[in-house]
Amino acid sequence: MKMTGYWSGIICAAGLALSSNVFAYDMHQTSELMSGSSPGVFDNAAQSLAGSGNDAAILQSGIGNEAITVQRGVANNALTLQSGQGNISRILQAGGHHDASIAQYGMGHEASILQTGFGKEASVIQGGVHGSVDVQQLGASRGSPVQIRQFARGQAAIQVIQH
Repeated sequence: MKMTGYWSGIICAAGLALSSNVFAYDMHQTSELMSGSSPGVFDNAAQSLAGSGNDAAILQSGIGNEAITVQRGVANNALTLQSGQGNISRILQAGGHHDASIAQYGMGHEASILQTGFGKEASVIQGGVHGSVDVQQLGASRGSPVQIRQFARGQAAIQVIQH
């Protein structure tokens, strides 16, 4: 994840347990969870979950965007929705029986999903301008569904690796 600029709106959420649910959102461009006043319009979110049956969601609207979700264990679900300008999102899942979805609308885009283990699904939807998708499913990936819809008008690129 690119770490440039001043992090004026950051949300970090972590869950370590069985069946954790994490929901992080920053719909107003600067975090309401951050203490003090922070000028700027960067949306940043990061979350890390370990265990089984974790659900993670990041919803962003605004200008800077950027998000990352890391999950370890089994039966984990991750969802990232981004609207706005800078975009960039990453979902990393290790273990098995994972489901990852990223939806991005507006400007810069770039989405990455890395899934290791068995029984995984990935989907990416991009509208807007620049595009670029990278989905890698490693380890017992035969038959793992990947769905990509890209409506980019700019430099669209798609890469899917299943090994």
